[in-house]
Amino acid sequence: MFCPECQTELREGVRQCPICGTRQPITLPPPEPTMPQAPPKTLTPYRLIGFLIILLILLIGLFHLQQ
Repeated sequence: MFCPECQTELREGVRQCPICGTRQPITLPPPEPTMPQAPPKTLTPYRLIGFLIILLILLIGLFHLQQ
């Protein structure tokens, strides 16, 4: 980083040039890139298989009750 007024090389975080006294602009670190969040899956394959197994058990139970 260099002073815009006298071109003196400055250390990071210096707020004022030690040579000419020019205040340095505050540089903020760039924001970290964020990954887009995927919407939560409500019907995963495991849930679908579980639902079908429970439905099959209920249907078999109802079939046996009617006999």
